[in-house]
Amino acid sequence: MNPPSPLFSVVIPAYNARKFIRLTIESILRQTVQDFEIVVVNDGSTDDTLEVLQGISDPRLRVITRENGGECAARNQGFREARGKYVSFIDSDDVWLENHLEQAQKFMDAHPDCKWFASTYTRVEDIREEDIHAADLTGDTTMLTNWYLEGHALHLPSSTTMRREALDAFPHLFAEGYKMFGDNLGWCKFAKVHPMMGVAETSTVLYRFWQGNACTTYNVCRHGERTEQVKKALAKHAEFYREPDCPPEAKLYFRHFALGDWWSCISSAMMPGEWRTDFAARKELVGAPATCWMLMWSKLADVALHFMRWGVRRCMLAVERKMKKQADKVRKQY
Repeated sequence: MNPPSPLFSVVIPAYNARKFIRLTIESILRQTVQDFEIVVVNDGSTDDTLEVLQGISDPRLRVITRENGGECAARNQGFREARGKYVSFIDSDDVWLENHLEQAQKFMDAHPDCKWFASTYTRVEDIREEDIHAADLTGDTTMLTNWYLEGHALHLPSSTTMRREALDAFPHLFAEGYKMFGDNLGWCKFAKVHPMMGVAETSTVLYRFWQGNACTTYNVCRHGERTEQVKKALAKHAEFYREPDCPPEAKLYFRHFALGDWWSCISSAMMPGEWRTDFAARKELVGAPATCWMLMWSKLADVALHFMRWGVRRCMLAVERKMKKQADKVRKQY
């Protein structure tokens, strides 16, 4: 006889996660809502992640070991294996406060037609065991908002809870083969069918921002050169944009994302002052004419880049005003 399905399935993709995953699981085990299972997908770890997991004796923990296929593939397998009514995601280096699931349950029970919900989150560089406590949910408010217009900026995988029945239609929700933005592309697809999501005002997630996570590894833009991961995401956004049934809210989002990429590239390409110091220091070696030529053009480049940033920023602000106006209008309908 099969055991009864839990209320929540907590899905954790894990690759070489020995450093942080015990604290992550500890934060789950300390939840005020205890009706859950934990599904960890060990994505071909080469460290002792599996040994750490085997040292945790709670029967609600299930570990699935697979060959390395990337975080998105592991996350997809995890939720396909989940048995709970609600699926909550958390990364192996993040932490929940003790009433994270309680907050999610209250919203999902009160809004049966809404398919997903997210707590807001707090970005931190380090997490200690004493940081795991209950959030003050007194007066906690939630809003229903369009993901494309507002929700995208307010949540992470680690703060997101979804109805299992809605996920069944997206067995490969997260974009496999992407080391960065794979979750974003999944949310884009899900929001096309279920645009409204709940977002809580009170943060119940501690998001660890460190040198080992995807944002710091694959989203670095040096000297105006975007990473391959960003290029792949932009190309996929362009595909979504060209779809005949692409919602107008989604088109605003894709436009804002592309302008934001321009902003990052142009900002990082701004020629630093030390280059001109270097030009001047080589005057004796290369000669005065060449040095003057380089100094003049470096100054002109600074001016040109300044006006490029100004122009892109104006375009971004115009799109943001449209998004805010649309978001306010949508929220009034609910």
